[in-house]
Amino acid sequence: MSDDAGILALIIPSGRRLRLFCNSVAYAGAVAAGGMLLGTLAALSLWRVKRGLWSQVRWLVVVFAAIPPYIHSLAWAKAVPFVSSVAPGGGQGMVLQGWPGAWWVQMMALLPLAVGLALVGLESIDPRLLEAGRVQQDDLRVLTAVGLPLAVPMLMAGAGLLFILSLLDYSVPALFHVNVYSLDVFAEFSASGRPERAFLAAFPLIILAAIVVFLSQRTFRRVALRPSWGVSSWSAPPAWPAWFRVVEWTGGGVLGAQMAVMFIALMAATGSVGALMAGVGGGSREILFSGLIAVFAAIFSVPLAVLAAEGAVAGGVRQWLWWFLITLPLAVPAPLVGMGLVSMWNRALPMEVYGTAAMPVLAALSRFVPFGALVMVAQLRRLDPRLLEAARILRPGWLVTRVRIWLPMMAPGLIAAAAVCFALTIGELGATLIVAPPGRATVTMRVYNLLHYGADDQVAGLCLMIVIVTLAAAIAAAGALLHCGRGLSRGR
Repeated sequence: MSDDAGILALIIPSGRRLRLFCNSVAYAGAVAAGGMLLGTLAALSLWRVKRGLWSQVRWLVVVFAAIPPYIHSLAWAKAVPFVSSVAPGGGQGMVLQGWPGAWWVQMMALLPLAVGLALVGLESIDPRLLEAGRVQQDDLRVLTAVGLPLAVPMLMAGAGLLFILSLLDYSVPALFHVNVYSLDVFAEFSASGRPERAFLAAFPLIILAAIVVFLSQRTFRRVALRPSWGVSSWSAPPAWPAWFRVVEWTGGGVLGAQMAVMFIALMAATGSVGALMAGVGGGSREILFSGLIAVFAAIFSVPLAVLAAEGAVAGGVRQWLWWFLITLPLAVPAPLVGMGLVSMWNRALPMEVYGTAAMPVLAALSRFVPFGALVMVAQLRRLDPRLLEAARILRPGWLVTRVRIWLPMMAPGLIAAAAVCFALTIGELGATLIVAPPGRATVTMRVYNLLHYGADDQVAGLCLMIVIVTLAAAIAAAGALLHCGRGLSRGR
């Protein structure tokens, strides 16, 4: 009976844990609401651009979403006191702290993702509906009466994704010395050493996140399987009233500030090239270890992403099953992924895995293969199926078809999926903290630990290096997909 009571006490939060859960939900909701509002305003300014090189370059905004949130914490912690001290009438620099600081930094970290999701929603609107409305109404009325209602499902799904990412992440709140429920799950495992107790403690988070994933899944599946985004929605750029242009460009200005702060604050905190090299040199062992993990995770993620994507574009029950498997990891907290891997591999096996570098690779695959699968789904749906049908008529054999026809067409998507996994693995923290082998650490673990003791120029240098590597991989992924899109457009 006492065991049953203990299990119920873990599953159903009460007292301090209930307050912690409610605070975490409110925090994640505030991040999602603010992030999607600013993201939609910034996306409206990018939505106006439909032709030329900028129509492709604007999508590169999304690559900033790959930068780990804790790096945003350092950048804004350096930027806010400086800006407030030099502002007119400013005295002692204002400091980001507590819940407001955690909310702002988490929202800024997720803003590029919010912009990308909002832009996808706006781009998915049938342009004929907008043009029909413009015949009788002004552009702002068409936007509010036609455009935004049609984009609402994607905007709500995007808000749901921001909510989940904020609810399950403890890295930013921990740096601002506020406790959240996901951190309490990690503390439960640290105290008891029993993954099953941590799973029971995380049960409310998993259920809530699973509900949000289920409600958002249909919209994401529709957008991925029918990628109409990229088709021009305006025959001519919309003409907004002056006051609305100010509101629109406010969102764009915040987005620009977010990207500028990332580089300027980190470069200023680093101080000099010598300090940057000293920071990189001091963490060279961790950098090499992180690079190897990311490379192997990227390589092994590609066949898994292809397998999941091909199942996700199939019809019937198989499609639903694969979409469930793709979206399920979004509802699992990163620490719980690490605990599950420890529980699975920490036993006598013919091949020793636990305590080796394979564990962080498995953690990265468990968390990030779904993102590669989503990239591959979009790539598969943009291919001309008549090419594969023509190949089947000639019957050259499965292997020849894959190598000579399928592989060249899918190469941009394969590169993009691998680059996405590489970029996300470089910044992975929650699961790696638990599964890293003794005596080894990744560069993110080194940075995160040092941030708790005050960031110096060497820590800023390491963060700047992570930003550069992450953005390079993310830009490679975006470039591969944009190249594919231009090629398909010419093919049509």
